[in-house]
Parts: sequence; C-alpha cells; structure tokens
Amino acid sequence: MLILKINATSSTNSYLKTLLEEKGTNDALVVIAEEQTQGRGQVGAYWHSQKGKSLTFSLYKQFNGFNVAHQFYLSMGVSNAIKETLDFFDVPDIKVKWPNDIMSANKKLCGVLIENLLHTNKIKGSIIGIGLNVNDSLYENLPNGTSMKIASNKLFDLEQVFNKLLEVLFEKISLIEKNQFELIKAVYLKNLYRMHQISVFENSQKKSFNGIIRGISEDGKLLVETEADVIHPFDLKEIKLLSGLK
Repeated sequence: MLILKINATSSTNSYLKTLLEEKGTNDALVVIAEEQTQGRGQVGAYWHSQKGKSLTFSLYKQFNGFNVAHQFYLSMGVSNAIKETLDFFDVPDIKVKWPNDIMSANKKLCGVLIENLLHTNKIKGSIIGIGLNVNDSLYENLPNGTSMKIASNKLFDLEQVFNKLLEVLFEKISLIEKNQFELIKAVYLKNLYRMHQISVFENSQKKSFNGIIRGISEDGKLLVETEADVIHPFDLKEIKLLSGLK
C-alpha cells in the first residue's frame, strides 16, 4: 500500500481519480489531504471539514471479478469499518444512517463517497472517499454535524485514528473478496439507524409520510414498511429520512 500525503486539494476522490488516469497503479493507493476545499458527498452534497482537524482521504482498491450487482456490499463493509473504528475509540452511540452516513447521537460525524470503476458487469476497482470529523469544533451553520471530539469530550491523535481506520477498512474489504456477504449485511443491519422504529420520511415529491425501516434489498435499496402495511424499496433519490434530526 502506498500512502500519499498532500497539503490541500479540492477533493481527494477527484485527485486520486486523476492520478489513476495519468499513471495507473497496482492494488492499494491512499491519498490523504490536510485540507479539502470542495469535498463531495452523496447526490452532489458538499462535505465540510476543518483544516488539520478532520480526516479527509480516499482509498483506491483493485478488485478481481467483483460483480456490479454486489456493489452495495462494499458500501456496507466500509460503513461497518468506520463504526468499528469509532467503537474502538469509545465514541458513543454510533449508528449507520442509510446508505453510509455515520451518526453519533443523531448527528453526522462521517460521510462516505464510493466511485466504482467498471468493466462490463464487473467492478475493476473502487475509489472510497471518507470524511471523518475528528477534532472539529461545532459548526455554526451545521447544527446536525458533530465530531469525535464533541461526542467524546476529548482530543484524538489524527494519525492514530487514520491508521486504525485503514487497518479495519482492509479487514472488511477482505470479507468482500471472500464473498462473506451475509456476514457483512448482518453487521450492517445491526448498526442501521432507526431500524424497526417508526420514522418520518420525505419522498421525491417532498411529501412526508410515516414508515418503519425493515431492511436493505440485495441492490442496496431501503426497505420501508409504509402505513399501508406494504414494504416498499426506495432508492437514494426517492426518499429522505427526517426523524431523529434536529
């Protein structure tokens, strides 16, 4: 594994993608930036981070014969790895909000953006971008955000957190390479935010409704039991979870 440390970039995912296009690489390559000025999240969202206080990095992992139909298992595995790492550092009340936001006490402290490189129906490699708020102070304009420091009331060594997270990430990725899909999903569902609780959702037409999260489909859709007692699969752009956020 090669780790490249840079002072600043607009996005570590974009930087790594350009690097792969220009020079290529063998298996594992990590780019970590002290400052990320235009970090990207899911569905075009922007990831905010504070210079020298957050972990903003991207990991490239090469795969051999990873079927695109199983791509959400990678998202689940990465989420499981972050959750396990935060548990290791005793950060309280960690849950995974579908698809891969990491929450502490109903507030977001980590985001994930995975971009897969495809060849026909196979994933030949994945760029896994992670933004983790470690020693960040409270953001005035982001009341739903938090950090390891805020949640735990203590400072953390960035290098120590980074090394531990990388270690656990590779452990979880190895489960994917061994086709341990049922284990990955079982752990993910155990960690899933507001599982089996009545919650308020918003659909793509901005209409709110009550529902209960019952699981995840094989292709990564959120399975929600509606008030009509029907379990319906929702894609990322089709639903937004409102409950638990302030």
